[in-house]
Amino acid sequence: MTELSTAPVVLLGYRRPELTARVFASIRAARPSTLILVMDGPKPGDVIDAKRVADTRLTVERVDWDCTVHRFYARENMGLKRRVSSGLDEAFSIVDQAIILEDDCLPSPDFFPFATELLHRYASDERVGIVSGSQRLRGARASEYSYDFSADVRIWGWATWARTWRGFSESGDLEATFSPEAASELSLKFAKGARRKSMRSMMASVAQLDSWALPFAIHCVEKGYVNPVASANLISNVGFGELSTHTSFESYVAEVSWEPLQFPLQHPPEVCINSRFDALESRSDLIELWTYPIKHPLDVAARFRRYLLPR
Repeated sequence: MTELSTAPVVLLGYRRPELTARVFASIRAARPSTLILVMDGPKPGDVIDAKRVADTRLTVERVDWDCTVHRFYARENMGLKRRVSSGLDEAFSIVDQAIILEDDCLPSPDFFPFATELLHRYASDERVGIVSGSQRLRGARASEYSYDFSADVRIWGWATWARTWRGFSESGDLEATFSPEAASELSLKFAKGARRKSMRSMMASVAQLDSWALPFAIHCVEKGYVNPVASANLISNVGFGELSTHTSFESYVAEVSWEPLQFPLQHPPEVCINSRFDALESRSDLIELWTYPIKHPLDVAARFRRYLLPR
């Protein structure tokens, strides 16, 4: 197969210049011909926030390769939900497919050719919703192929087509709400175990969350998409910390190490869900959840101190 040029890349950022610089360096090494920068604006009257926003934007100005750059910079703070959703609307008004990276999702070099090839391969297959580079099998394999299909939606380093995003954007599902009964029923379509329980809990309170990802995941599950996920973990989330919106705590899913992916890719013969993949990931999560306090006692102690002691 002829080597494909790296697909257009969308970088989503806000006020974390150090993390953004790391992700941007990975993008720079991949040298996409189209780069779309989506940045939120500073909070009103917050001088420190304004400085960090400005510093973040400076880190992505060092485009020294042949590349068309589109900048969508908010003048004021829109919040995570509105900025990401409106930014992806803007991005997919320009391109038909894209790799999407948030400022804390650090991709391995293998992620770009993997996502690019699958964007090309499944461009016309409307059964396929998104391509994901992150998983937590931690070395286990669900098949002999380079990726497996899952019903779940993983957006820490992903890629998709305008058809998928527009279907969500035009559906009105961004503002969807669910009764506890509806949330419980819909959560059954997600992988078993902790993932299903967390989705049920979040769906019940979706209106209070500043999240685009949860409504998007629910939309994709309702549509019945099957989503290819790399057989090796190609993304490390390096953004857990105080400046995060939803990941300000320590976690066993933080900074999962990259794993090598072999090329040329070995494609599954059928586009269908591999239930063994989701089962293995649920098992891996359960093991990590129970062993995390033993491996990271100081992190756990800090969390208990933060939430239990009077301030």
